[in-house]
Amino acid sequence: MQDDHPLISSDALEARGAWGFVGVVRVGDHEAFRTSRSYPVPSDARAAVEQLLAHVLGTLLAGQEGQAAVVDEPRPGPRRSELGSRG
Repeated sequence: MQDDHPLISSDALEARGAWGFVGVVRVGDHEAFRTSRSYPVPSDARAAVEQLLAHVLGTLLAGQEGQAAVVDEPRPGPRRSELGSRG
C-alpha cells in the first residue's frame, strides 16, 4: 500500500504561549523538530525550518557521498612534496 503523504514534511504552527509562529518538521505523523524561535508570519517560520532541514540533510548527504567515494575509489596518501615538506 502506498501512502500519499510525504515521509518528511514541514509546516508552521502558532507558537505556544508566545507571539508568532514556529516551524515544525514531521516524520510521518511524528513531530521531530520545532524551532525555538518564533516568527511573525507562518511563511517565515516555514522558510526557517526548511532552511535548517535542507542544511542538515545536505551535510549528511555530502558526508555519506564522500565516505562512499573513499571506499569506492581509494587514493594513496599525499606525498611529502604535496605536503610542502622540504626533505
